Amino acid sequence: MVLDYGQGDMLLDGGVTEPVRTVHWPHRVRRKSRSGAAVAAVSLEDEITSLRRKMEDAFLECESLTSDPVVAISRMLDAKINEYMKVSCKD
Repeated sequence: MVLDYGQGDMLLDGGVTEPVRTVHWPHRVRRKSRSGAAVAAVSLEDEITSLRRKMEDAFLECESLTSDPVVAISRMLDAKINEYMKVSCKD
């Protein structure tokens, strides 16, 4: 299987390369004309992805899930996920 995370392809199990599969949010709205809530949801998805990456980087740097930077980013991430859930339930 080949997974594309924007950093190049990954071959798993040393197998034959399959078509690249992009990972998407499961409930992402894909309409031509989007409501205000849908636009907000897409923006929140981007913020959530960014915060998740920052949290992963902070964890790798601090090597602890309970370090102050990791916990602070985790709290921001929780707030954005809650906000996303509220916006996505309106659609």
